[in-house]
Amino acid sequence: IDNSLSMDNQNYSSSTTDTNIKLEESHPDEALNYFNSGLALYHQQKYDEAIAQFKKAIEIQPDFAYAYGNWGLALHELGRYDEAIVQYQKATEIKSDDVGAYYNWGLALDKLKQYEKAIVQYQRATEIKSDDVNAYYSWGIALYELKQYNEAIAQYQKATQVDADFAYAYHNLAYTLEKQGRYQE
Repeated sequence: IDNSLSMDNQNYSSSTTDTNIKLEESHPDEALNYFNSGLALYHQQKYDEAIAQFKKAIEIQPDFAYAYGNWGLALHELGRYDEAIVQYQKATEIKSDDVGAYYNWGLALDKLKQYEKAIVQYQRATEIKSDDVNAYYSWGIALYELKQYNEAIAQYQKATQVDADFAYAYHNLAYTLEKQGRYQE
C-alpha cells in the first residue's frame, strides 16, 4: 500500500481547443490561426514557441480570453507560475466563466504553496461548473496541505460523487481518513 497522498492534480484544463470560437470581425481568421498554431506547439511541448503564437493572436484580438488562458498553461509548463497567474487572471477578466482558467490559476498557486488562494480559485471553478471533478480533488489537496483534514475529506467525497471512477480521489480520501484514525470509514 502506498502510504502517501496522491498529488496528481496536474490534469490541466485547457481553456479551449475549440476552433469554432466566436471572435470579433476584425482579423478573426488570422488571430484564430495564431491561436491554433499555439495549441499545436503547446501539444508538441514547444512552450516558448506556443507563447509567441498566443501573443500574436492577442495582438490581433486583444480580448481573446482563450489565448491568455493557454499562454498561462505554457508558462505553467515552464515553471513560470507567477507569470502564468497573470495570464489566467486576464483570461477571467475577459471571460468570467472560464472554468479552465480558474482551475489552472489554482494549480499555479498550489505550486507556489499559496493554498488559501488556490482554494478560492477552485471554489470559483466549481461555482461555474459544479461537476468539475479536478477542481474538487485539487481543492482537497490544498486543504490537506493546510492540515484541514475534515474539509479535505469533504472535497474528496465530492470528487468521488462527481466521478465514481476517479481513483486518485478515493486514494486521497482513504489516506486522509487513515491519517485521522478513521479506519472504519
